[in-house]
Amino acid sequence: MNQELLHEIQQLKSHFAWFSVNAGSEKHLIDEIRGRFPQWRFAYSRPGMVTFRLPYPMSAEECFFYTPFFAFARRWGVSWEHGSFEHIVEFLKQFKNSGHWQIHFWEQELLGFDDDIMKTLGQFLVQETKATLNQPPSPGPLVHMIRILRDEFWLSIQYFGPSHVGGVGGGPWPESNLNEPIFSPPISRAYHKIKSSWAILSPSERRGHWVELGCSPGGAFQFLGEQQNKVTGIDPGKIDERILNFFVEKNPQSFHFLNVSAQNLNPQSLQSQLGSVDWLAIDMNLSVKQSLSYSEAIIREFSSLKGIIYTFKISHPDMIQQLPGIQMRLKDYGFPYQLSFQWVSHRKEFLQLALKQKNFTTILPKDLSRV
Repeated sequence: MNQELLHEIQQLKSHFAWFSVNAGSEKHLIDEIRGRFPQWRFAYSRPGMVTFRLPYPMSAEECFFYTPFFAFARRWGVSWEHGSFEHIVEFLKQFKNSGHWQIHFWEQELLGFDDDIMKTLGQFLVQETKATLNQPPSPGPLVHMIRILRDEFWLSIQYFGPSHVGGVGGGPWPESNLNEPIFSPPISRAYHKIKSSWAILSPSERRGHWVELGCSPGGAFQFLGEQQNKVTGIDPGKIDERILNFFVEKNPQSFHFLNVSAQNLNPQSLQSQLGSVDWLAIDMNLSVKQSLSYSEAIIREFSSLKGIIYTFKISHPDMIQQLPGIQMRLKDYGFPYQLSFQWVSHRKEFLQLALKQKNFTTILPKDLSRV
C-alpha cells in the first residue's frame, strides 16, 4: 500500500456511514444500531444497504474497528462524496496518488442498471485516474462506486486490514455471493454456518473435539469431519445416512451421536462419557433463553472448552435489543472475546461466537472483550 495514499485517505472523514447487509435484514441492522448507538441517525435504506448519519466525522479506519459489534452488517465504511459521475472523477483526480486507489463498482445486477453503461464508465474512470478497478482487494482502503440514481453516485470507502480481506461470509465485495463449497454438496445450510465460523478461528486452536447440540441432519458434522475433527452430535432427530457412511469410511472412532434432546441431557454423565471437549456448537430450534439455559449446564461441566458458537433465531423484533445482554451473559460464563455476524444467506438468524482467548484470525480491536 502506497504510504502517501494511505495518509491521504486516512485524513478523509465523513458524517455518513454505509452498511452492506443481507437483503431482508435491513430492519435488524437498523434496530441493532439504534440500540447500541442511539446518537446515530438513520438516513437511507434499500435492499442490501443502509446508511446512517454519524454524530461526528469518522474515518474508514475508525469504522473498521467497530465492525465486530454489528451482527447484521457484512461490511461498512464511510461515504464522503456524492454527485454525478463526472463530479466523482474530478474529485478523485485531485489526489496525486489516485493511481494507487483500489476502486470497486458494486455488481450491477443488484442495482438494476445496464452493465454496458457501467463498463464504459469504469473504463473512463481508469483512464482518468489510473486507479485499479474491480481487482481482488489487497490490505488497505477500498473505494466503492455505488450508483444510487441514474446520474448520482456515492463514493464510499471501506478499510481492509491485512487479515480481513474477504471478511466474514461471501467474497471480498460487500454485495458478493457465497461461493460454492469445494467439497461435496452440503447436507444442510449448517455446513456453511460452521464453515464461516471455522474460517475466523485460529488454525492452531480450532481443531479438536467438537460437540454440537442440534446436529440433525448433519451439515456441520459434514464440514467438521472433512476438517478431521472428533465430533459428537446431540439431537432427537436423525443424522443423514451419507454422514454416517462418511465417518464409517474415514474414521469411525472420530464420530459419536447421541439420539436425545438437549432437555433430557445429564451434563455430569455426559462429561464422564465424552471426556475433554474443545468446542461447543449450538443450533437448536429453540428460543434464545432456552438455548442459553441448556448450554449453560454443559459449559459448567466442561472446563476444557475453548469457545462456543451459537446460532440464534430471531423470533421477535425485540430480540435484537437483547443482544448486548446475551453477550454480557456469555462473558459471565468466562468467554469474553466475542463476535456476532450473519452468514450470507441468513435472514432470521445470526451467529454468536464466544471464546475464552482471542483466537480469531481476523484483525479485530484490541479490546474485543468490550460488549
